[in-house]
Amino acid sequence: MNDAGRDTPACGFPGGGFTRAARMDTAMANDVFPSCDDARATERLIGHIRDILLLPNVSEGTPLPEEIARAKGLEEILPLLWDVRHMVAALAHGELEYAARTRGFVVDSLKSFQGSLCNLAWQTQCIVDGDAPRTDATSGDRRPGSDKIFDHLAWTINELACASETYKDLSLRDPLTGLYNRRGFSKLAARLLDGEQRDNPAMLVMVDLDHFKEINDRHGHLFGDSVLRAIAGVLRSGLRADDVCCRYGGEEFVILMPSTTREMGLAVAERLLRDVAATRFGTDDISVTVTASFGLARVKLAEDGPLEDALRASIGRADAKLYRAKQDGRNRVVI
Repeated sequence: MNDAGRDTPACGFPGGGFTRAARMDTAMANDVFPSCDDARATERLIGHIRDILLLPNVSEGTPLPEEIARAKGLEEILPLLWDVRHMVAALAHGELEYAARTRGFVVDSLKSFQGSLCNLAWQTQCIVDGDAPRTDATSGDRRPGSDKIFDHLAWTINELACASETYKDLSLRDPLTGLYNRRGFSKLAARLLDGEQRDNPAMLVMVDLDHFKEINDRHGHLFGDSVLRAIAGVLRSGLRADDVCCRYGGEEFVILMPSTTREMGLAVAERLLRDVAATRFGTDDISVTVTASFGLARVKLAEDGPLEDALRASIGRADAKLYRAKQDGRNRVVI
């Protein structure tokens, strides 16, 4: 493994444990390398060992200074030093598969640490997958001391998953009415239609409130918002569970009715037309009635190509019918 060019020092653990280990005194160096009887050579040997462990720009192929290359025992200890360096660098960068080539107290300690990290990664993945194991992945030993950690981790992951689902749902909803927005409508409609047989009938309805601008101008936008929320409730209550209702923009709504024939769609639209017109909206001080115009079109899955194209074409046809309903006097259904 080549760790040249890494920004992180090879032994950059908090507390400087390896830095302290690298500070060998002269007496120890003389015991290990008795041929280094020159004090300056001994200091250079210590410095070279420290460089191997700590400096990121030292590579394994760097030649040794001649005065320390002849030190007895150096050939045996160099592979251990480089193994320690490479293993620490791997662990510091999250690489948990490094296989040590040597043995010794320091390397064995690092291998134990590596095993703990692997077990932590395994436990975390189990929790993410919906399982919360209580045994070590390698030894099978129960670790009661870690139960609280993993319980808290499982709880945190569950909370994050719930929050993620909540925010995902909010991103698909219109904040005023609680109906789907355009993005949510497109996603859900594509999913519903994708489950349909290509020749199965489906109807799309566009709804636009008549003269809604006059309500906003006369009573204010806050009152207009309350009317939009109430209209959304009327539309939603008149549809089946599989139908999709969306606030398409302003005072315009879109409804998708899968597995619905032309006659069924027309009957639903006419009933919704009556429900909207029969409802009074307002407060104790203000009360108004609202009418709406409806345009219906068949979703032609077999003719309009891919789902997205078929949906877009159906909205275009329903919008044209809605325009005609407005031209013909409003408060009516055109199919």
